[in-house]
Amino acid sequence: MSIGYPPDAIRLPTHLDLPHTDDKPAENVYQPEQSAMLTAALMPHLDRLHPDDNYFIGQDCGIY
Repeated sequence: MSIGYPPDAIRLPTHLDLPHTDDKPAENVYQPEQSAMLTAALMPHLDRLHPDDNYFIGQDCGIY
């Protein structure tokens, strides 16, 4: 059984709807600050889960 959207609902784009020309994510002026904030938010949790520092935080990667 599938659940349909109401006729007036706004559908968000999927990875098939987003434009690209070179298969690289688009950068913007906020990207460095957003990366730093996300890293700062993740590190305490990852440090607790992996006290041996065996984890990786990647930046400037496109995830859909």
